[in-house]
Amino acid sequence: MSDLHRRGDRLVTVVGSAQINEKDPRWDGAFDLGRQLADAGWTVVTGGYRGLMAAAARGAKSVGGATVGLPISSWTHLAPDESHDELWWCDDFSARATHILMSRAVVVL
Repeated sequence: MSDLHRRGDRLVTVVGSAQINEKDPRWDGAFDLGRQLADAGWTVVTGGYRGLMAAAARGAKSVGGATVGLPISSWTHLAPDESHDELWWCDDFSARATHILMSRAVVVL
């Protein structure tokens, strides 16, 4: 078990569209959210890919925060965003949901 698993009480999951890019103003809001969560001592957990979830993870990383991505193993056509400290690979959505339920809070963008 990783140190981040052991810090489950400080995990917050951020979920949102993977289709929104950096040109969209909502991306900046997600980045700021990730930064603020990390500043407050939270580990930011996301789906692990692009879009708003990548924005939140990158925001957290911009201030030295910890990040975790939850990519799906069979999604070989997608590469996880490089902003994550750890990747907790999931076989399916139920495994991903198990990790999300470990979080203290979930933010839906």
